Amino acid sequence: AFDSPASLAMVEEHLAWRAEHGVDSILDERPEDILGCDPRIIRHYLPTLSEGVDRQGRPLQWGKQGAMKMDEILKHTTRAKLLRGHIWEQENLMRRFRESAQERGCLVCHAVTITDFAHFSPGLASREALGLMRDMAAMDAA
Repeated sequence: AFDSPASLAMVEEHLAWRAEHGVDSILDERPEDILGCDPRIIRHYLPTLSEGVDRQGRPLQWGKQGAMKMDEILKHTTRAKLLRGHIWEQENLMRRFRESAQERGCLVCHAVTITDFAHFSPGLASREALGLMRDMAAMDAA
């Protein structure tokens, strides 16, 4: 059975979270301002790319998590700013869903994410790195 009151509560919580984090206007901000540093620095120590679509119009994302150097990243920004940057990335992905759907004339609700763990070692799994990944996963699940 469909639980309307619970569903409404979830939507209200989600909207409150978006308002608290300024999500609806985050794409108006520059990544440099969100991260507190040049985004190229972050990409150097955590190589990622979000560009193009596959044959079905799904946005493509690549990440080389095996090359992440969290200690170097944190010399240039904070964990809180990285999380805000993650919100920006996710909102940008949602914008790309809408653009792809408009171009194709159909609903696009999936992305393709390619994660490369080559060169990963247990030493990369620092408390900070694992905490950041945990926080990002929790944010994405909310």
